[in-house]
Amino acid sequence: MLRAPLLAAASAALLLAGCKKTPEENVEVQSEKASRALEERYNQLQSEAENGAESAAAPYDNEADALLNQMAANAVTAAPANGAAPAVADGAPKRRRP
Repeated sequence: MLRAPLLAAASAALLLAGCKKTPEENVEVQSEKASRALEERYNQLQSEAENGAESAAAPYDNEADALLNQMAANAVTAAPANGAAPAVADGAPKRRRP
């Protein structure tokens, strides 16, 4: 009588042991998941860094463009006193000869 419950418990333990993954499989699966998570996080950080650099540089680019436009406008409107052609023909300041 004692053999039947013991046999049933032993067979249940064997069945459960067969369903459980080996430690090597668990480690491999965990390392693959960790690797994917790290790669995704790297891609997120890379994207944020690129967007952050572009958005941080945008105000300076705008200010530089505005200053260049202002310099070009001032150079075109400033004509030499002798009535000669303006010193700027292509939008960039030219160096005058003495």
